[in-house]
Amino acid sequence: MVKYNFDIEKQLLIVDNSGRLDFESMKTYFLTIRKYAKEAPNLLILENALKVEVKFSAIDIPLLGAALNKSATHFDSVMHAVILKDTTNVAYAMLINDHLSAFNYTLKVFDSHEAAHNWLFP
Repeated sequence: MVKYNFDIEKQLLIVDNSGRLDFESMKTYFLTIRKYAKEAPNLLILENALKVEVKFSAIDIPLLGAALNKSATHFDSVMHAVILKDTTNVAYAMLINDHLSAFNYTLKVFDSHEAAHNWLFP
């Protein structure tokens, strides 16, 4: 389940991501962020994914990377901080990051809310 909370003043999308995360739900998530492009051309994403159970495979990574790259074209810039602790989930996030070719999308993995927040708001 994905919950979104958008703070227009900060151009910050707070995402609480939990439960099973399969290919379709990941793709939908990447498509959903597009709706914030007009209000937040320089979008910041703070995603808590500590309770996510990844259910897609490494074979899906190039397709997910393509979906994320396509969403990135709607923004001037995106800084995406994702909070993870499970090593498998961290590996998947890093693989998706490797498939990002959009120059304006930066994805970083953090192990705490504080570290993620400090990166987004230095």
